[in-house]
Amino acid sequence: MNTEGSINMLIEKLASINPVSPGLSQFLTEKASIGRWPKNRILHTEGSVPKNVWFIASGTVRTSIYNNQKAEFQTSWYWFEGEIVCMFQSFFRQIPCEDLLETIEESVLIEYSYADIMQMFSLFPAEASHLARIITEDYIDRVASFQRDLQRLNAKQRYEKLFEKYPGLFQKTSLKDIASYLIISQESLSRVRRG
Repeated sequence: MNTEGSINMLIEKLASINPVSPGLSQFLTEKASIGRWPKNRILHTEGSVPKNVWFIASGTVRTSIYNNQKAEFQTSWYWFEGEIVCMFQSFFRQIPCEDLLETIEESVLIEYSYADIMQMFSLFPAEASHLARIITEDYIDRVASFQRDLQRLNAKQRYEKLFEKYPGLFQKTSLKDIASYLIISQESLSRVRRG
């Protein structure tokens, strides 16, 4: 995907939320840092203050948290093409975040720094605030829905729902990571997949 195509994809995503002014569109184009990131590239290390947000033009990003009892990272979230990756609470407050972010396949990402985002809020206060609110609300809704699913659906139902929504995910990441995301053992996931 070329630079112009990536930026257009981001502007279209934002415009689907709220009309984007020519000024904001130009600002986002000028400030964009577009890169092709390899598989397993760390975007944010646990315990550090988030310095960037990303738009996924192509690829997938995984969020994981270190589990001290199991002495390993466990998947807590996946971000897909067309989504904005942000550790919202830590990013806006500029406080350390316990999450690790990494690409799980080669990914084309548009990156904006904290300074870029703050400048956007300064130059386009109403527009930027409205977009940020809607994007944050959408993320909160998706997390809440996922948490409800964890409580009300059994392992098979959670697997089927994930597979139905993101069938390609199963070719991009390990069953161990998917099992930790669904909060089931890898053995249970294998049994569910066999039928």
